[in-house]
Amino acid sequence: MKNLFVILLLLLSDYWYLVKSSKYDSYFKNEMLNPSFLKSRVSAEYTSKSGKKVYVFDDVVTYSLTMATRMYYTVNDGWRYVLFDKYVQDPDGKFDDGNGIPWKSWQDPTLLSGTRIGSIWKAMIDAVSSNQTHNLHERPRDFQMTDTYSAILRRGDVTTLYSGVPLHNDTNFIESYSLVMYTSALWRKNSYGEILFYEDDDDDHNVFAVVSPHCSRVVLWDSCVRYLTRPPSISELSGQVMIFAQFQSDPETIHRRRVAFDKKRMLNEENAKKPFTCVEGVDSSPSLDVAKHLIMKRFSKNGEFLAVFDDLFDKRDLDALRTYTVKYGKYFYDDQLDLTSDNVQWIAGFQVKKFVQSRFWPIVKKVASFVSGKDTWYPYDIACNLIRSTDHTRMHLDVAITKEEEMTFLLYLNPNWTADYYGETAFMEHNHDTPENDYVAEVIPYYGRAVIFDGNFPHSAHPPAPDYPGPRYTFAVKLAVNKMVAIEKIFGVEAVHSTESMDEILRQLKSDPEKFEAMHKINVVASYLHTRQVQKTIREKPKTEESILEVMELFKLLMN
Repeated sequence: MKNLFVILLLLLSDYWYLVKSSKYDSYFKNEMLNPSFLKSRVSAEYTSKSGKKVYVFDDVVTYSLTMATRMYYTVNDGWRYVLFDKYVQDPDGKFDDGNGIPWKSWQDPTLLSGTRIGSIWKAMIDAVSSNQTHNLHERPRDFQMTDTYSAILRRGDVTTLYSGVPLHNDTNFIESYSLVMYTSALWRKNSYGEILFYEDDDDDHNVFAVVSPHCSRVVLWDSCVRYLTRPPSISELSGQVMIFAQFQSDPETIHRRRVAFDKKRMLNEENAKKPFTCVEGVDSSPSLDVAKHLIMKRFSKNGEFLAVFDDLFDKRDLDALRTYTVKYGKYFYDDQLDLTSDNVQWIAGFQVKKFVQSRFWPIVKKVASFVSGKDTWYPYDIACNLIRSTDHTRMHLDVAITKEEEMTFLLYLNPNWTADYYGETAFMEHNHDTPENDYVAEVIPYYGRAVIFDGNFPHSAHPPAPDYPGPRYTFAVKLAVNKMVAIEKIFGVEAVHSTESMDEILRQLKSDPEKFEAMHKINVVASYLHTRQVQKTIREKPKTEESILEVMELFKLLMN
């Protein structure tokens, strides 16, 4: 089945590149900055009752440039979860602009202004702002980018009605424009994800414009217009990736917003240099009686163990750790579904060398020694996993090689958790479906509770209950049998977040944008088909004929 897909994809890729490449625009053309050209690419223009405008641009930004921009915005593992956290009330810990989109990654507006995509966006604004009536004695306004970020919306997210600047009634004077560029290549009618624009009057809840999220489409509007970004449908497993930008015309505002970004960037750079939390007064050999904190121990029929502990850590240290992970956690996003992964899509990594200098490591090491009888354990992967109610996590093993000697230590960071919130860590006898498979144990993630287990033990982090409003945080420490093995594994973990291949991607993009576009679309379809095949494998054996028809339909959709 897999070979059939590969052959079909290769045949279609040859056809696509050789026959269709003549239709592709180049990576960038100067005409993309021409006002007449841009006005001709306005596929829709909407006007509110008060005269506010929304413009939709199609066939301006090429697919290659869209994907290059998306890569730049998203490649640095800099995603932040920006929704309000009542347990961490710190203005420096959040960077939300209020539209309710939970995942954002900010970029430098000054730097992006000098790029090709930044120039195109500004040219679009100049083209539509020239349609506005100006005072004859007033100099034309120069709009400059002041804010820009990538955003991810996923099924189950709850967005809010929002406007970028306060409402004004003068349609002849627009002080700010906002825009969004859509970058999800494979998006269909039942995926939802549209953007809605509302009338000004608070008593008038009517939508005067609604726009579909077609790939490379740019939607531009007066920033005082209220908008709502609708999340993807519940059947859509992939996240919707968008890029937002705001442009201002007032010189003082431009300077203030850009300076504010520079301060945030410098603060982030300083935070990255800070040591791990709780590094003062570290006792390398704490006088902790681990046995007194053990509340449960279970074994699978194959001999894998798990042990659960309560109150191993001081509450002040727990609070400090939670604040540290929430405030400084920069997340890696992975929405690829396969049969062996845990399908945890948001993971924030931390440096091992910093963690082992904290008060947490001596206690973790002592627990590991207590359950195993060995004192050689050493961490190789430190991370905080974030799971929400609509996530779909999966049973998996933590070891890369079956029967490898390895342990995982989990510490739950969820204050005031109750059993009604679900979110258990579940352990099963086997990692495959058999009539004999059954649960061995489930651990409720109470605040400060810890569980340590054999890396070969099949387990899964269950999502919180649908009515639980926030994320479930778990601090995870993966332990190798000794320091030498851990060091070898550390390089492998860091390679996951490496950006070395980015140079090769950019070289290909610049030298042969048509081929880049064709191959990228092939990869998009292949990734989607892989996910679909995994879903079907979970439910039933896929039918070859239906799968081939689906391949053809997807390629037809992307080529149009």
